[in-house]
Amino acid sequence: MIMTVGQVSLWHGFKCVTSLLLYVALYWPAQADASEFRVLSANTEVVDGVYRLNAVIDYDLTEPVREALLNGIALVFHLRIEILRDRSWWWDGDVADLNESFRLSYHALSQQFVVKDLNTDLQQTFPDLDSALRHQGHVHELPLIDAALLDPKQTYIVGLRAQLALDELPLPMKIRAYTSSDWRLASAWYMWELS
Repeated sequence: MIMTVGQVSLWHGFKCVTSLLLYVALYWPAQADASEFRVLSANTEVVDGVYRLNAVIDYDLTEPVREALLNGIALVFHLRIEILRDRSWWWDGDVADLNESFRLSYHALSQQFVVKDLNTDLQQTFPDLDSALRHQGHVHELPLIDAALLDPKQTYIVGLRAQLALDELPLPMKIRAYTSSDWRLASAWYMWELS
């Protein structure tokens, strides 16, 4: 079957609308209660032949999550990063899927908050929760992928999502967290073209 230019454009528009509706159907329920984390900005740049991520994320904890933290429950946050090949097919091709994890804990004796990067084991202490969350929310030159691995003729899309890792909580807290919307903290996917 040969399609005219108008039919191709119509077909491409239909695929875009269908993809958008499918995305809403799959992700909207999960996002409805997950409005406490927000990716405010994100971009990539090439430094020494490697694409690096810069991002600003607002972590706004609910009161039950803050209380648990202040009572000695460490919180783990995941940054999920996907790099997709933009194709004219139905689905984009998955090029890379990365996870960066941080643990936030409170030490009552020293009254300090500790942010530990679980990928590098580097940790820093902060005198208050706002400072710790602000530090954790500033991602600076996080290595993503070697530029030589990508086809310069292709277009790539980057997706970033931040979320509280409920599976990292102690068992009694995990049961409560999975059944409470106060604990389902995640940002919407923030998407941009890799450049």
